Amino acid sequence: MPTQANEEDEDEQFPEEIKKKILIACLIALTIGNMMILNVVSFLPTYIEQTTWTSDDGFTPNSTDISIILAAFSIAQIIFAPFNGTIKNYLGSKNTIIIGFTMLTATTFGLGLMALITDPYMFIPVACVLRFFQGQGDILLQITCYSVVTSIYSSDMMRYIGYIEICVGLGLGLGPSIGSFVYGYLGYAGTMYLFAGLNGFATVLCVFLIPNALNQTISEDIMAELEFEEEL
Repeated sequence: MPTQANEEDEDEQFPEEIKKKILIACLIALTIGNMMILNVVSFLPTYIEQTTWTSDDGFTPNSTDISIILAAFSIAQIIFAPFNGTIKNYLGSKNTIIIGFTMLTATTFGLGLMALITDPYMFIPVACVLRFFQGQGDILLQITCYSVVTSIYSSDMMRYIGYIEICVGLGLGLGPSIGSFVYGYLGYAGTMYLFAGLNGFATVLCVFLIPNALNQTISEDIMAELEFEEEL
């Protein structure tokens, strides 16, 4: 379990060398983590349209089904975003990042395995579940990385928010560029496996670069006391 500490002191808690490692890990995580977002939106509809489905009544997934599958990602983000702070305080920042990235890796790999499913009645709910948990993993990763970087560099916050936005944009741009290239060689499933591997690599990187001390959190009771003292 994480120990209790005031997150506002994180800027002074870590030496500069450790802060740089945390920054590198978070920026790489945000870059690689965002590479899959537009890939799924681009390649999943194409794969669904090109697949020969096997159903007794001839049913094939339509545009509404595709929209629901893609929207499951955002629905999860809307649901879990308000609770990210509570989750991070309970699990610790490092653990939250690792869990979020692990969910992204597993669900991306799962999206590749879906190529084995040709029954549309099974494909659609499985895809919705995977996309939902992919969205949950993404929100755990994104918000926590933002929080960590702005906490350890609170004295120069706007500068590092700029670095974060650069990495997010880089990931969103590189994802479809790399994905469209490898899609022609590896196909839908192979492309998903490739990006799942990239996510797994970034997860391992976070494990080794982010110190366990970042799991120190501040309890809700202590946070309430601090807010009360500030009001006084």
